[in-house]
This record gives sequence, structure tokens and C-alpha cells, in this order.
Amino acid sequence: VLCVDQYETTTQVGIVAKVALGATVTSAYSSGVCKYDAGPQTGARNVFEVVNVGMVNGVKVVYGKLVHTVTAAANTVAMIAYFSNNVNGEITGVRRGVLGPTQGVLMPQCTTPPTSTPCGINIHDQSPDPVFGLYRAPTYEPYFPVGGGSGSSVRASVYWGTESSFTAPWPSTSAQGTTSLFQQSPSLETMVHLCASGVGSGESKWGCSGVNGTETVTNFYSPVPSMPAFTQFAVTPLTQQGSATNDVARHWWFRNGADSYKAPHAPVWLKAHDYDGHMMTVHDYNSAVKPLSSNRRLECFNGKSNGVYTVDASGNWPFHGSRVFPPFSEKKCKLYFGDDRAEDRETSRGNLLKLDFDFGATNGSTPSSSVVYGDVWYRCPVTHGTCLGPTEMCGDAANENPCSGSRMFSSHVINTFDLPYPDVDNALSSQNFEAQSPQYYSTAGNPRSAMAQSVFSAYGCFAGTKNQPPRFVTNLDLPAERDLCNYVRGSSSNDTLVESEVTCRVGEPCVVPLHARDFNMDAEGASTPDLVACPTSLFSVSNCDFSLPGPTDAKYQSCDVVQIVRSDGWTQPGRNMTLARATCSLDPSKTCNRDNDCLLSTQGTCTGATGPAADVCESSASELGVVKCFHREEFAPEDAGKYVTRCFATRDPQGDKIFVPGTGSDQRLAASEGLCSIPGQSCHIDGAGGAGGNRYVASMAADGSDRRTCSSPPLCIRIFVESSTPRFVAPTPLEANSRDDTGALVQGRTDVGACEGFPLMLQLAATDADAGEQVRIYLSDDDVQGANVDFFANLSSIPAVPPQCAGTIAGASQARWSGFTGYGAVKQGDNAGQLTARATNAQQKSLASPYAPDVRYATAPKLSVAYRLSAAARNGITVRNADPSLTAVLDPGGESCMVGDDAGVDNDNDCREKLVNMDQVICAYAHDNSHAVRGRWMGKRNPNPNTGAKEYSNGDHASPRHCWRVRMQAPPVFVTGPDKQATPFSAGWDLAAEVGGYTTGREDASP
Repeated sequence: VLCVDQYETTTQVGIVAKVALGATVTSAYSSGVCKYDAGPQTGARNVFEVVNVGMVNGVKVVYGKLVHTVTAAANTVAMIAYFSNNVNGEITGVRRGVLGPTQGVLMPQCTTPPTSTPCGINIHDQSPDPVFGLYRAPTYEPYFPVGGGSGSSVRASVYWGTESSFTAPWPSTSAQGTTSLFQQSPSLETMVHLCASGVGSGESKWGCSGVNGTETVTNFYSPVPSMPAFTQFAVTPLTQQGSATNDVARHWWFRNGADSYKAPHAPVWLKAHDYDGHMMTVHDYNSAVKPLSSNRRLECFNGKSNGVYTVDASGNWPFHGSRVFPPFSEKKCKLYFGDDRAEDRETSRGNLLKLDFDFGATNGSTPSSSVVYGDVWYRCPVTHGTCLGPTEMCGDAANENPCSGSRMFSSHVINTFDLPYPDVDNALSSQNFEAQSPQYYSTAGNPRSAMAQSVFSAYGCFAGTKNQPPRFVTNLDLPAERDLCNYVRGSSSNDTLVESEVTCRVGEPCVVPLHARDFNMDAEGASTPDLVACPTSLFSVSNCDFSLPGPTDAKYQSCDVVQIVRSDGWTQPGRNMTLARATCSLDPSKTCNRDNDCLLSTQGTCTGATGPAADVCESSASELGVVKCFHREEFAPEDAGKYVTRCFATRDPQGDKIFVPGTGSDQRLAASEGLCSIPGQSCHIDGAGGAGGNRYVASMAADGSDRRTCSSPPLCIRIFVESSTPRFVAPTPLEANSRDDTGALVQGRTDVGACEGFPLMLQLAATDADAGEQVRIYLSDDDVQGANVDFFANLSSIPAVPPQCAGTIAGASQARWSGFTGYGAVKQGDNAGQLTARATNAQQKSLASPYAPDVRYATAPKLSVAYRLSAAARNGITVRNADPSLTAVLDPGGESCMVGDDAGVDNDNDCREKLVNMDQVICAYAHDNSHAVRGRWMGKRNPNPNTGAKEYSNGDHASPRHCWRVRMQAPPVFVTGPDKQATPFSAGWDLAAEVGGYTTGREDASP
């Protein structure tokens, strides 16, 4: 049953959980057991909608989904959903509510391999108290080793272990005792926070207006982690034999004193998103009980997605997350926004997780043997018979296993948290918050984080004694050089750093290119020319130069068929979603891997994706060893702001994992992992020699142990569905005409003239293409300091400019720049009354934060600036007159042309001179109201970084910022001295009354 537990506030004990404590006996909950379908505040029966059925590692798997809606009680501060059993009472000898080995998300521990039923391999020894375990014992109790630490430390290693509301004893002594969530975990727990509309006396910290002022509903969404439910990791000659001195394998070895072991499997992405726009991190489940000698775990990885990291002096492999805090060595991976528009691109992609063990650690008997799997990599369990034909299988109809796996898995649990913002500019990036136990109200550095649990399984795949699977690469622009035995020049581990973040737009095709390349590998784990699968017509061994440089595992391209498929696991189908072979843009019938394949002048470029959709995208006979495909899908307007994660794998089918059911009534599942469509290949249904011929070429081992079908680790790509951003439109002046002091154009700035006596012609308009959304323009003067006052301030006076900013000619002191009033420009039109850049009433970044009362949206807003430069108003320009009342004492700076006048000095004739204040730069954003319309955080996840411009979009889209430099301009004037001789003015001209106004007629000089 899907149990939904509500945490309620009480006057006596703070909060209680209805189920875990059994404190409340109602029709919905009784004796600590969750009931279902007993009202809107309860759980739901375990009835899933089946999405897909498939075969994974020899096990038939059903994928499904369950959606449930719950009504929260008024005094609920948190909800926790999890899976529980025993909905109608108790099972004799079994603790109430706990999921058992046959019901839960953890499999029973494997016995000595081989196995005929699915089982877990998290225990790596058979001692009475194994070093580490993540499985359910036959008594349904979670198993934790005594040797891994005391009971208290083990309990503290689980998220719910220190929860004070869970008072059930641990370890358990009574099977009929009250069950705590600690005993339930892991059970796919998901925790969300609410604020109680009614709280008891002294419990206001849980209310919607708590005593700390932050307990509004700031966390609408839980984080949503995404990764395949099943991840395959290949075992190759290099992973089995690679030493710590090998250029590739040196990144696989962990050292700590005398302890040394190898972790050769590539890291995988855990993608997550949060529609609140919150930062996220992940917590390593059950981390505290991990001794260094454990090697069946999953760890946060601090290197790159290609597995490379900087090896430190001690050689320690970077197991730990970037934050390890006492008291329980808590592991938290990187903090990230989960968005490709985050401030730091590297920390926007998610977290890398890496297995700290080796599926293929050999037991020494044969190259294909394993400590974990024994010798069942490619043979039938029990009989060890070899599967070669398309109708052979291991087991009967009831236990079908078409030679496609061992049925043995490792289980891994990860908790993903969001980190709600305490305020609009605080991302918690430097705070020592704790993700070790739940938070029900916010404290300094510890927000009320929602949590979602992920459980997934991994398994090993034996790639053969002379083989490795293909890998995803960034491109295939450099073809293999056939005259050098398919040598790939310039190959590097950096080729596998494929971008995992993609933004697609509503209403436009979403096209994601995928490239895969397969490198040959010999029995010693080195990439050498493929003399088995490559035809002699392709190259001669005499042409091979074995001294050419390149990575140990990536020098020579193979001639295997390469395929790209969607990863095993549940994926909701997208709108018009296809996976297709790349074709030439002007000739859809021609497949390609690079532009040069398309004979540019006639067939276009290798950008076409109009080929037929297929479950498998496969290389062509004209170039084996590589393939380029396109994932395509479309997004509707209602998808704006959503994320989808698509995961892919690439493989080299070898003809080994094929099963074709018999008659039409045969209900057994087909298996086609090892099948390809190219005739003459060993992976073809007819084999390498045609119908009735040999499945494997003569130079390969008869049992196919040389080359076995395996897949790469999954490549998971998170797609953000973007919609339109507001933009400025005509009559907004947007010309690129503004230059700095060096003459260089200033991007995003336009010059507009403020001509004396005339109104400023600055009108702004904006629009947004998204239906149903409105727009506002916020215009401001952000460069305000000292005498450079706000352009929109109406001040009676302005402080003088510091002396260092004054002129140098006679009389050009700071007084030349004083005496101005404020500019007094006025915003008119839509949203003219917005007072501050923050558009919401609350500081919290929350989807529930209302817009401030002074914010006004419009479908097509227009905003203008009313400003007239006037010397009479002194609002940016003034005039030097001959005021006889000013003396050197009253006017030490010489604003009056009567002060400091030196008759006979030409440049001292400055009566009637116009003094212009500094130009003003004002800037604007156009914001939409998309977060209010869509109910999701739409804009930048960190819109107000510590450095750079702050756009204060806070969930909405914002246009690029545009600025306008208002140039203060006035026509030239004749200047003269106090005696009015140069330039000559009539004796009746009153220089003392000169205020800079315009005059009509002539300025007649005396004869």
C-alpha cells in the first residue's frame, strides 16, 4: 500500500505522526498500520498503471506508475509517502507495516551463484556479521552490521534514524511492536512540507506565519530525481587487468595506506529538477556505517563524467562528496540548481554517482570468472550450458531467461533534497546545513527541505575476453583512418564529455544529436586493430603501426555493428518522440556520421533526422564501428517550464542475447539485445555465414566468449522546455550606437539625446509571444552615487562633485558642477509606479509570493520618460551669469563670471557659458508573469548573483537588460566677458539676469 503519513501539530508534544507512533486511532489509521482508501487523507492501494514490460539481466520486469492525491489536514506541517505492507492487521512473527524481501524495494541476498531467482549482491562476504549490507532479512527487519558501528551510529546513518517522533526501539525485540519509519526505510519515501493554518500554544514556529518570519508556503514541489531503474556496467579485459600505472586505469584505484582496490565502472548522472527553482543536493543513504573496506557501495564522485579526476599525492580516489560533516560523516554531493542556465555551468548538470566496487573482480579461475558472479556471465545458471541459437534459453517457461543475464543485482539508495531560499539572494552555497535528518521548521542554515528517495539496481555484463562496448562521444568529425588500420587520430578521454543539458523550445522541434564509437580491445585490455571483424578489403595488417599515440582503450575503431537504444527503465513517451538514424539534409535516403559524408554541394549536411523511427538506431554497412542518431520530440505550450530526462545506451550486438518465442501463443518475451539487421554479421539472425551458417566467424571462440553484447553506462540528458522571453519592440530605441571613452561600442546600450528645451523622446514597449502571459517593464537608474543622483529623483539641490572631477582651466572648480537641481525625470505609462526592483511582497523565492501592489502587468506594455532639459530649471544644465552679488567669498569656485575675471585673458570670457551635468544611464528589463501562469519556476534559477547584474526575475522570464545613455545636449551660445566686449553685446544686455533661456530676434552689439 502507498501510505501517506501526516505530521500534525499538538499542544502537548509538538508534532506527531499518525502512523509511525500509532498515537491516533481512527478509521484511517490503527495500531501504527496505514489503511488505504479510507478517506481523502489516507493512502492508496498498490494498483499501478502498467507502462511497459521488458527483460533486464534475465529477469522479466514490469514498469508502472501510481498517482495519488491527498487532502491535508489544517494542522499538518509535513507529509511523508512511502510503501508499507500488512494493511489489514499483522503477519505472525513479522513487525507491522514493514516491507519484506518479496514485497519491498530491496531483494533478498544472493546465495552462492548461480541463481535462478532475482537477488541482491550488496553483501560481499558470508560471515555471520557481514561488513556491509543493504537488504531485508527473512524477519523483514532492515539489516545493518554490528561490526559497522554501534546501534546508535547505525541508526543515525539512516535519514529517519534520529527522528524523535519515532520512539520504537531499535534493534527490534518485538515483532508486534510499533513500527517506526526507520524500520520501513528504504521504502521510496517522499517528504513534503506544509505550514499549519492552526497550531497549538507555543508551537507557532510551524504555523504559516511563524515566529521566525519565514514559515510561509515556500516549498510547493519536492525535487524529482531521474535515472534509469537498471544500470548495466560492462566488465572488459581492461577493467579486469588495468593496473594503477595504466593511463586509463590509474583513475580507478583507491588507496588508503595498505588498503587498495579498484572501482573501474564509469560514473553516471543523477539528474534532478525542482519546479520551485530551489537548489538541490543528494545524500548518500546509510553512509555512516561504511568502513573503508566495504566495496559494494555507491558514492558521490567529484571528478568528471569520463571518470577522470586529479590524482592527489596519496592517490586517494575521491569517494566522498564535496561536503562531509560531523558527527556522522554525512555525505552530501554538490549543491546545484539543476538548470543549464545556472550561474555555474559545471554545477548545473547534477551529481555524478560512482560504484566503488568492481563487478568483474576475478576469482582467479578463468578470465571470465568473477568473485560476484562466479562463472555465469554468458552461460546458463546451474547447467553452465552455452546459449548460441536464437531459440535457446536457460530455464523453462516459468523461469525464462533467454541467456541474457545473471539475475543478480546490486541495490542502491539515494535521497535527493531541495534547499528553499531563506531570502531572495541567499542560495545556501556556503552554509553548513544538515541533510542527515528531517527539518520541520527553518533554522539558521537549515531550511525545511523536501526529500525524494531513489532506489535503483546495477548489474555487471561480461563483454568478452577481447571486447569492450561502444561509448558516447561528442562528435564523429574525425573518421577512422583506414590506411592506418582504422586508427582514430586525436582520440582522448575528453571525447566522452558529452553535454547532458539541453534546452528546447515550445513549438519548435527538439533535436538531440547522439554519437557513438566502438574501439577494438584485445585480451590484454589494449585497443589494437580489429583483425577479426574488419574485412581484409578494409586494410592490411602490414599497414598497422602499433606505436601510434592514443589512450590505452581508445586508439583503433572496431568493425562491430554499433547501436543506440533507450536505456532500460521506465520512460514516459514524449509527443512525437522518435529515435532515428542521421541522414543528409538534402538526401534523406543517405545515412551519415559527419558532414563530409554528404558531399556538401549536393546532399547538404549531416543534420537530417527524418528517417523512420526505430527502437534501435544502428550503424550502416558502409561504416561500422560508429553511428550518429537523433532523438526528436515536440513540446506543446502547456509543457513550458517542464523538465524531461531521456537516457540512452550504446551497444555492440554480438549475436549472443537472442531469443525468438515459438508459436503465436508463446507468451515468453523475445530477447534481441544481441541482434542486428546487417546481413553477414554475427549479430544477424542468420549468423555470419547466412542462413544455416556459423553464428561466429572462424577466428572467434566457438562459444562466443571473445565478444559478448554489452551496453555502455546510460547517457542521461535533461531537457528543459523553454518558452518565449519578453522582448523590447518598436518604438523602443535599440540601435547599437553608444561608445565608451575608447570608441568601442557598448553592447546593450543605446544613446538618446536630451536636447535643451525639447522633450526627451524615449518610449519603451515590450511583448511576449506566449499566450496568456503578460509583461511589465521596470526602468531604473542603477548607477547612483555621490553627485550622480538618480535620474528619476526630484531634488532641490545636488551635492558638489569632488574636486578631482572638476575642470582645470581658470575658474573651473567644483562650483562649475554645483548648483544643479535633480533631473526630475518621470516614468509614465504601464507599471510606472513600481517602486523597487523586487516585484514581490515577500523576500522568499516562492511560487506563492504575490506581486507587490505597485506592480502592474499588461499584454503590450508601454512606458515613456517625461523629461525636458532646461537651464532655467537647472535640471541637468545651467548657465554662468554675471551676478554682481557673488563675491570670491560667496562664490569661491567661480560660478559667476564676475568672480576671478582677468580682463585681457581670452579664455576667461565665460559669461553665458552653459554648464551641463553628467550624462545619465538608465536600464530596463521586460518581465513576464510566467511563473504565476505556469505554476513553475520559469526563469533563471539564480537571477541575483553576488557579482553582476541582478535582474530580480524571481521565477519569471526576463528579457536581456538594455540601457540608454541620456546625452545632455544644448545648442552653442556666444560667450563674453563681464565688460561685454568679446563677444560684443549691447550695453543694455543684462548678464546678471541671464538664466539660459532662448531669445528671439538678434543679439545686437554696440557700434
